[in-house]
Amino acid sequence: MTEDKKKYAFVASADQAHTHSAKGPYGYSKSASTYDNLVLSSIRMNNLKRLLNVKKALVEKAKPDSLWQMAMLAGAVEGTNLRPETFSYQIPTYYGMICAGFRKS
Repeated sequence: MTEDKKKYAFVASADQAHTHSAKGPYGYSKSASTYDNLVLSSIRMNNLKRLLNVKKALVEKAKPDSLWQMAMLAGAVEGTNLRPETFSYQIPTYYGMICAGFRKS
């Protein structure tokens, strides 16, 4: 059996929590940091499936765009030999942004 030489890209693009600042359109909630830290640790631990069990109240308070895209990414990397790499995490205004990638081990 030959190894597949094709390269594939899957982009899961969405802002994380939108309640990091009282000046933002959704106001401030400490849940923003809780949500973003959960996503960051899930990426770093290579365990995105745990995001499928995020409590509804946390999502409602943190107001992320990313949960649906993170769920699709969890399915895309499950059962692969891909390892995560986090490049950056920033809060440029009222929302969190994570830049990460998954590469072959």
